[in-house]
Amino acid sequence: MKDVLVNFRIEDTAKCRLYGEGLINDTYIVVTTKGKYILQKLNTNVFLDPEAIASNLELLYQYDTNKLLVPVIRSVNGVIFHIDEKGDYWRLSLFIEEAITFQKIEERYQVDAAARAFASFLNLTALIPEKKIKTVIPDFHNGLSRWNQFERALESASIKRKEIASDAIKRIKNNKYIFEEANELIQNSPLLITHNDTKINNVLIDPLNKVYKNVIDLDTVMQGYLMYDFGDMVRTMANSSNENEQDLTKVYFRIEVFEQLCKGFSDVYSKKLTNDEKSSLIYSGSYMALIMGLRFLTDYLNNDIYYHTSYEQENLNRSINQLKFIDSIFSSNSAIKKLVEFYF
Repeated sequence: MKDVLVNFRIEDTAKCRLYGEGLINDTYIVVTTKGKYILQKLNTNVFLDPEAIASNLELLYQYDTNKLLVPVIRSVNGVIFHIDEKGDYWRLSLFIEEAITFQKIEERYQVDAAARAFASFLNLTALIPEKKIKTVIPDFHNGLSRWNQFERALESASIKRKEIASDAIKRIKNNKYIFEEANELIQNSPLLITHNDTKINNVLIDPLNKVYKNVIDLDTVMQGYLMYDFGDMVRTMANSSNENEQDLTKVYFRIEVFEQLCKGFSDVYSKKLTNDEKSSLIYSGSYMALIMGLRFLTDYLNNDIYYHTSYEQENLNRSINQLKFIDSIFSSNSAIKKLVEFYF
């Protein structure tokens, strides 16, 4: 680590240790006599075009006049990423002492803070010319494209894994119509620059003052639709548990959290929604839950090459978790429609 840190002018007495619960990049906290930092190594097996991410980050920080993003420490070469002798991409940012991330909603103010943070983020990206932003992962939230990946995984998966996952495979197939119905709404909605990973743990929240401080994890920022960002908030915050919960009795949709998301987001988001965008919000939670359920199941069939896992069937269980959440959303559809109509 010292060989990396010296390229950010960090003293060689700094101490590093793994930090956080991220599934993709390797993240470390760096402690020095002058302060604390967050060091990350980009997972280039997932992000095949690091230079696209670097370009997008430069744009985001250029337009971030309200300091919504965590300050970065540039390398000795004046750029965000340092590339080491192995070709690995490293970046360093300040550690924000007064704010923390939450893995799940513990108090209602956290919902409001996150909704306002991500609405503020979309207000920020609305200032950026869309043509300047680069695509990091093509078809990242494209349900039909993810479906094609799933079918290829089915063809090449081991007999054993397909047998173990047979029930989840059947249930996923029964929900394919969600993609087909949502696709028309998406195609008729305006293209935005979206965060694309709007989980509660991607907002730094000040628990003392009960407000958001920063939006983090910007690697998937690229063009997308409002349905993506709002839907992932619903998926991760209106769920009574997180995607790793194996006890399905603890996994259900919370309509009161959905309402708080609607209120906080609509209070801050500055763009007027089109009718198709409003309709897409109704289906956004089930759409994004199906996207993630499909991705977890696909990764399980592919022998867990994308997401970090701690035991053999973790990705399968994550997929089953998302399917249970979809079932719970459907039971609240009429209430969801009324809230979207009221707040938007």
